[in-house]
Amino acid sequence: NKKVFVKLIALLMAAAMLLGVCACSATDNNPTIGKIGKVKIKLSQYQQIYQQYSYYAKSMDDFNGFIKNQLITYGVTLNKCYELGLDKEISQDELQKNVDAQLDKAIASYKVDASITDEAAIRENKLEQFKAALKKQGTSYKAYMKSLKQSELESMMMEMLQEKIYSDVKFDASAFEKY
Repeated sequence: NKKVFVKLIALLMAAAMLLGVCACSATDNNPTIGKIGKVKIKLSQYQQIYQQYSYYAKSMDDFNGFIKNQLITYGVTLNKCYELGLDKEISQDELQKNVDAQLDKAIASYKVDASITDEAAIRENKLEQFKAALKKQGTSYKAYMKSLKQSELESMMMEMLQEKIYSDVKFDASAFEKY
């Protein structure tokens, strides 16, 4: 039981790290390189993990195998979320709220002319700058938003799964202190 708990925690941590990395990957030309149940593994996910861990590549015997294992762990965990129907338990309003919050973070660093004082106009100006930057990078705003929404859905499902797992865990603080 303890081993199962440790393995689940490791899976969830790996998935959480990958989700954070994948939130930034939104391109129109992002082929699927693998599939686990309902979960598609995209090339950009591979590239993000490769970049994130490239510093350690020389110290690993099978760096590509490591990346593959990270992607499989993520895919299996996320697929389990779909199997449990967690995607149907997510409130669309809560999902949209999270997407909007992430978009606000993405546009926060853009500067606007000091003559623009209306909050709605400031946001719209920053959003236009952001859309232009996406276009310059070869990504459409629509594709970015689709990816962002999917990423937020996955993140929310992973959190729900973690809560479900943790609710079944019995933890004896005195036994921990003894150890």
